[in-house]
Amino acid sequence: MLAGAALVLLLLQEVISRSLGIVAPSHYLSPTFLSPAALAAFALFAILSTRAERMRVLRIGLGLEAVRICLHLLAGRDPLNLLLFPGFGLGVATWGFLAHQVLTSAGPRRQRSLDMLAAALAVPFGHLLLWPCILATIPLLPNLQDNMLIRLDAALGFQPAALVGLMFREAPLLHVLHLVIYFQIPLAMYVVAALEERAQRRTGVGLIPACLVAAVIGYGLYVMMPAIGPRPYFGDGFAEAMWHLAALPTETVVNTANPRNAVPSLHMTWALLIYLAARQEGPLAHLGAIAFALGTALATLGLGEHYFIDLVVAVPLVLLVRAICAFGVPLARPQRWVPLGLGVVLLLGWSLIIRQILDPTGIPGLAPLLMLGTVALCFSAERVLLRLERGVQDTQLWRLGAVAGTSD
Repeated sequence: MLAGAALVLLLLQEVISRSLGIVAPSHYLSPTFLSPAALAAFALFAILSTRAERMRVLRIGLGLEAVRICLHLLAGRDPLNLLLFPGFGLGVATWGFLAHQVLTSAGPRRQRSLDMLAAALAVPFGHLLLWPCILATIPLLPNLQDNMLIRLDAALGFQPAALVGLMFREAPLLHVLHLVIYFQIPLAMYVVAALEERAQRRTGVGLIPACLVAAVIGYGLYVMMPAIGPRPYFGDGFAEAMWHLAALPTETVVNTANPRNAVPSLHMTWALLIYLAARQEGPLAHLGAIAFALGTALATLGLGEHYFIDLVVAVPLVLLVRAICAFGVPLARPQRWVPLGLGVVLLLGWSLIIRQILDPTGIPGLAPLLMLGTVALCFSAERVLLRLERGVQDTQLWRLGAVAGTSD
């Protein structure tokens, strides 16, 4: 049901976007754009399928990927794209195989295939819906709040994005590694979601639905706190420009070229949700998720996509999403409604600061203290929620099939 509604929304958005002459979802139907989600879909399938199914899809997918590589090189395109965005053929084979299983099987086998197909399509559908919406806000929100974000970061005594950006410039391999981490967040998300499903141990409703909820709320916050990030703001030399700022900017900046998707960092939000879900999947998954979250934080800063404060504001968004998605805990319990309210209050508070209605930068040390307090409060509240969740029977939590609206 939910998957069908998403398809209708996608088609409706396509028609409206084309009629208005703005970017439509079909503009993103390219192997490069879809490859991270495609590779992630194959990883999900590989973990949850039988060996025979896995090998069949792998053979077809590698064949499709070989064709894609040949066409890419014959067209004279940058080979680096193949390194950063592999797996399109594997994803197409996965989606095709699961769709075939849905159409030709029956009973529990069909339900299993439908659940997997819905989950495998959740991220690409989400991207196709979200990006045109983000781009559509550019003419509606011409005034940016980047100057306040720069001042909040400066309250730390330095510019974190500039520091990491300069580090990446001196270490090209480190730069490429973090490019891979940044673009392959769907892969980490789907691997942990597959581990959740296989172990029948979930945090709240499950990782994929939680990440979709975060994207929807995050879009609303983009509108509340419009900003574009260091690289779009300063250009490719953002690290040097920020490091040598003679004076902190104060005036509101007008920009009509770049998407408003800086604060909060959805990449950091998703990475933290991945970490929270991976805690229950064994020490290897736990440590891997910690490393991935740290790598994502460095990538968002060093690539010039986000300011440090964007990462801080992502933390109350994570808490809010966790509380919303903790369906196994009654809303009347304070362990659920307190995190819910705290997440809302902190997000509203930071929006007032970023929109310069409140300004803590005038008091030395106050802004860093607020950042530290935000992170500490959110992780403490989430920990209390987790302890209560672990006392709730797993049968009360949603299955992976909730993505399709097909859970029993």
